[in-house]
Amino acid sequence: MITVRIMLEILGKPQLHVEETLQNLSDKLTGDERYTVRSKDLAKVKEIEDGIKEGGSLWSTFGEFEVLVKNPSSLVELCFEYMPSNIEVIDPEKIEFNHEVLSHLLNTLQSRLHQVDMVSKKVHNENTFLKRNMNLLMYNFLRVLITQEKRTLENLSKLTGVDEKRLGMYLDKMVDDKKIELVEGVYKLL
Repeated sequence: MITVRIMLEILGKPQLHVEETLQNLSDKLTGDERYTVRSKDLAKVKEIEDGIKEGGSLWSTFGEFEVLVKNPSSLVELCFEYMPSNIEVIDPEKIEFNHEVLSHLLNTLQSRLHQVDMVSKKVHNENTFLKRNMNLLMYNFLRVLITQEKRTLENLSKLTGVDEKRLGMYLDKMVDDKKIELVEGVYKLL
C-alpha cells in the first residue's frame, strides 16, 4: 500500500458551482472502491479578482486528502482520474517493483496520454473548422454591409458588435487581399 496526500483545486464561477464541484469530487473520491480516503479537509470558497470587467470574479477552493492506494499503477490512475494539483508520497519511503509492474505502469500512462492527444487533436480540428467558417461568415457579412451603403470602421463596428481594433485588423486584411478598398475612411467593395 502507498499513502499519498493530494490537493484537488477548483477555480471557476459562480460560487455555488465551485462549492458543488469540490463536494462532488470529494464524494466521488471517498466512494471510489479503488482507494481508501484516510482524511480530508475541504477549504471554504474564496473570491478571486480576475480583472475581467464583465462576468464578475472567479471563485477558488481546494481539498486536501490523505489516500491509500494499492500500487504504483493505482497511483497513476488516481492522478489521471482526479487530476490533483499536488501529490506527496508519504509512505513507504522507498518503493520497489519489478519490470512487469513498471511495464504496466508505463502502458497505463501511455494509454492516457494517447487519449489526451486524440482529444487535443479533435478540439484543434474543430477549432480550425469553426475559425474558418467564422471568417467566411464575417467576410460575407461585411460584404453585404459594405454593398448596402458606404460604411466607416465605427459604423461597421456597431453593426457587427466587433470592437473597432479587432475589426480594423480584419478589414485591413481584406484591403490587403484586394477584396475591399478604404477611401477617406469609407470602405468600398472592389
